[in-house]
Amino acid sequence: MSTIIKATYADGALKPKEPLALQEGAEVELIVMTPLPDDDPLDAVIGIGASGRTDGAVGDDHDPLDEVIGICKEGPDISLAARHDDLLYGLRPPTAEGP
Repeated sequence: MSTIIKATYADGALKPKEPLALQEGAEVELIVMTPLPDDDPLDAVIGIGASGRTDGAVGDDHDPLDEVIGICKEGPDISLAARHDDLLYGLRPPTAEGP
């Protein structure tokens, strides 16, 4: 049986917030995870762009792809886009000549 419960750690013991359907003395295995903070997930990316703005807004002439185009200088010799279905569904084996 697996279940997820919420508990509070106090006085050296975990105290469940709800009653558990366990017999007295039952042995269990625990995975302890602390809850994530309720931070805004976009806080880390606002202000990274070339605009320098920290409010997340950009000018009308800004294209977000300009910052990533050209990052990858190396890649496979074949066009993966042209062979998408073949590679995904295994329709044809890859050849030395390419697509």
